[in-house]
Amino acid sequence: MVRLRLTSEVQSLVIRNIPALVLLVLMVMLYDILDRFMFKIPIGIGTSLSVMLFLILVSTAMALLMRVYVRERIITCRGANELVGGVAALLYIATFSAISFQSLYAIMAAVLMGAALGFGLYMTVLVDVATCQRIPSVVISIIEPQVEFSRSLLVRDKVTVGSGKGNDVTLPAKVGNVSITFINNEGNLVVTGKGLMIEDKGMLKEVDSVALSIGETHVIWINNVRIRITRLS
Repeated sequence: MVRLRLTSEVQSLVIRNIPALVLLVLMVMLYDILDRFMFKIPIGIGTSLSVMLFLILVSTAMALLMRVYVRERIITCRGANELVGGVAALLYIATFSAISFQSLYAIMAAVLMGAALGFGLYMTVLVDVATCQRIPSVVISIIEPQVEFSRSLLVRDKVTVGSGKGNDVTLPAKVGNVSITFINNEGNLVVTGKGLMIEDKGMLKEVDSVALSIGETHVIWINNVRIRITRLS
């Protein structure tokens, strides 16, 4: 069973879904302008702000719930996006159709803009980063008798692993001076590091970087320290 840490989950959702939230705000503002100046239907600022806040809260809450369903494999990422976009579109259409019931053209505009909003959310809402975007995940292990270290990493953009402060992941002091950087280049995972070497025909060969495919394992050397890296996704 997946447990949510509500604060961090909501914060992550808001940050990752800024394009979807901006779309919601723009669509509400646009319909407010159309009603005022094209259909001559007065809508108070308070009403528009209330509708905007309502849609943001509903879409955020649904995305949060869908994240759990996706992780539990109850629904697919695509199905989750369809559900969030569809519910937001229906709420948009129902709300503005009720407000603008005096004009048939205003209701038609609400239907068209609601459909556009639903499609836009379907294309932009991000329910779960790790699952839906297939962010590379790796396991890094130190192959040394005196050091026991193994850690799973999720590489969204760039992750630094090394001894001392200033790294995203800190290695045990016994490892010595080691610094590794994992870089996610649009799904392609690259490992770099100062003094990075790999085994080639029984010899150590110095290289600038090592690319990792899904399911692939590499043993690298940095300052005579052997490190095993396995890419899981």
